[in-house]
Amino acid sequence: MLELRDFALKIAATLQAVKEPDPLRLELWNHTPATAAYLIAAVIEECGDADIALAKVRIDPYVAVAMDNPATGARRSYGNVTIEADAALFQRVEFHRSAGCS
Repeated sequence: MLELRDFALKIAATLQAVKEPDPLRLELWNHTPATAAYLIAAVIEECGDADIALAKVRIDPYVAVAMDNPATGARRSYGNVTIEADAALFQRVEFHRSAGCS
């Protein structure tokens, strides 16, 4: 999982360094729901450590289940970030920056 943690650091650095595109979208084709869930949690944690404000993260419903979130249409928090499951995001994730994100 060290490789995923390094990838999470790079995603967090991208979220901090550039404001576009917003939301930042990633394809999860090469990840199982469990590894995608680990990656998303790691990105949220890295953003928290670096004071990168995320408004929400929208995820694939299969990944939501792997993160112990309810399936499509439900919201839940992970840390201070809202997690939304959306069936339209099959094998994708969207990281939405907060309006006040610098």
